[in-house]
This record gives sequence, structure tokens and C-alpha cells, in this order.
Amino acid sequence: MNEIIFSEGFRFRRFSYEKYHYTDCSQGSPSHYLAYMERGRCKIVSERGTREFCEGDVFYIPLGLKYQSYWYGEREISFLSFGFLSFPDAEQKHFCLQKVPCDGEITQEIRAIPVGNPVDCAVLGQFYTALAKILPKMRTGAFDNAKKIYRDALGFLYRNPQGSVPELARHCNVSQSMLYAVFKKVAGKSPNALRQEILIDRAVQMLITTDRQIQEISDTLGFSSPSYFRKILKQYTGKTPKEIRNEASAP
Repeated sequence: MNEIIFSEGFRFRRFSYEKYHYTDCSQGSPSHYLAYMERGRCKIVSERGTREFCEGDVFYIPLGLKYQSYWYGEREISFLSFGFLSFPDAEQKHFCLQKVPCDGEITQEIRAIPVGNPVDCAVLGQFYTALAKILPKMRTGAFDNAKKIYRDALGFLYRNPQGSVPELARHCNVSQSMLYAVFKKVAGKSPNALRQEILIDRAVQMLITTDRQIQEISDTLGFSSPSYFRKILKQYTGKTPKEIRNEASAP
């Protein structure tokens, strides 16, 4: 299985900041996130209230949540972040922003999940094993049908980033006008804008992890021409293909 394609939809990383950091996610969380606070503390402010998390806490941020986060630490702020799109929950419950009560064993399992590299089967197995133990401990919130449609659409786009809006609407069993309304409400952007972001994210991974020529990457991702690919890449990242590769290979 192609590692680049397989890893789409999963972002397992460690974030570190000095003393203070602010994040604006007012357009909506692009994934579900499970996080572990290693050092420091954070405050997450959303339309549904404010939650604070401290060192040693495991917490969950739902897909589509519009929020702002404030991170504090005497010296260093550090946390593990596991972004994912596929929820192993057959009942399709809606989980709210929350601290998850975890015992020491589950916390150690979360801390042992590798971060910073493309996600492979072994890493994914570790993550979902821990998540399966966490789910029964999580609180549900009010059901939001728009977020369910958006989640289904997001999964389709990650699997088929070159699919058309009519195909996406049929997959979600909604009209195109309803689809645009859902995307505006949950993500603050259009389906086509999100699709381009996914393609550019995939392009960046290809530039960093392969030596493919620009023409080949452009053709593989369905851009009309290498020049158009360069234009969209610059628009979203502020960098050229050469700059992205140079930064990735810098010591």
C-alpha cells in the first residue's frame, strides 16, 4: 500500500512552544483530535464554553469544532496530537470537547504511539487499540447532522480528491446546495477549496518523500498543467516546489 496515500487523514505529531502560543481554529477543526498534555496547560474557547487542560491530561477535540486555543507554560509547552478522520464507533455518536478520564495504563499506551512519521499499519493499530479503550469513557453531546455530512464528505474527498461536487453530493445523499451550506457552516469554505487543500497537502508529502518530477506530481494529482500546479502550491503554502524540498532536506 502506498504509504503517502495510506497516511492521508492521520496526523500524529508532537507540538512544542515556548511559554505562550495562540491558535485560531475559528473555521472549524479539520479532524478529530486526541491529545496528551506533556508539559504546560491550555485553554480552549468555543461557542459551547471554555475548557482547560493541564499537564498529564488526555483530551478530545471534535471534528468541525470552531474554537480558539491558548497555550501556557513556565518554560516549555509540549503536547502529543493525534488527528484522525475515521471514528471506530458503529452508533455514530457525537462526542463533545472534553477531558477523557484515563488510568495510567491507557495514558502510557497513548504516550507510546509514535509521532512525526507517516502512519503505517503498526502505528495505526496502536492508536485504535488505545482509542477503543477510551471510547466508553467519553461523553456524548447533541447530535449535529451537518457535522455527520461533513465527516462523510471529508472521508470521500481524502479517498477521491479529484471527485466532482455532484459525485460528492450523491455520496452524502444530499443536494449540491445543501452540501455547500454544510461546508460553509462547519468549515467556512467550499468543497472545492477543501479539495484543493487536500491535493496540496498530498503534493507537499510527495515533494518531501519522493524524487518525482514536478510534471509527474502535477499529472498524478490531476492538475491541468505544471504551471497551474505551481501557482496553487504557492497560493496555499507560500513556497515553490524547490523551496519545499530545500527546507525538508536542510540539516
